[in-house]
Amino acid sequence: MEIYIDHILYQFCEDKHIEPLKFFAKQFKAVSDFPYTWTLWKNWGVHMPIIALHDNHIVGFHAATLTKTGYINSYYQAVDLSFRGRQIAGNMVDFYLKAWAGNYQRLKLKTPIVLGMTAPGYAFWNGFGLKPFAIDSHNPKHPEHIWNEDLSEVVDIASLISKYKNPKVKHLVPDLAMNFAINKGWKIL
Repeated sequence: MEIYIDHILYQFCEDKHIEPLKFFAKQFKAVSDFPYTWTLWKNWGVHMPIIALHDNHIVGFHAATLTKTGYINSYYQAVDLSFRGRQIAGNMVDFYLKAWAGNYQRLKLKTPIVLGMTAPGYAFWNGFGLKPFAIDSHNPKHPEHIWNEDLSEVVDIASLISKYKNPKVKHLVPDLAMNFAINKGWKIL
């Protein structure tokens, strides 16, 4: 599957892009551990990240996995500084929602809290109307917002926005995930 929007090609990473993607990710402190972690988890070839290409150069990526239980786990995301503000990050989310349509029920992710303030990841996901349900502050140097959102009836970014920009939508978290958070001592929001 490929999508071409405003001179940017969106596709799953191919083997020929792995080394350039590793180099690209190391430019960004927030995702610099991506190459090591993706290799450690043996995700290459199994869970290929989505990449955004401009003139055959990587200008963005989003590394997520689709679990057998129907969760999309979003782990890493970055866009080249000179390409920010062009909806590339949102288009990558749209790409995997379309590519995996019918195979998911929920979205899980974590976003860092930096110096007591929300980081760009929070603003990005909250911009679609999503909300974290907990804060994990067990590591005081790296607290994180914890997100677990229902994706029923979501097939693309437009339906995600439509669903979560509705003020009547309740952000319900499965009992298993809520109990896990409580048992971990996370602050429930």
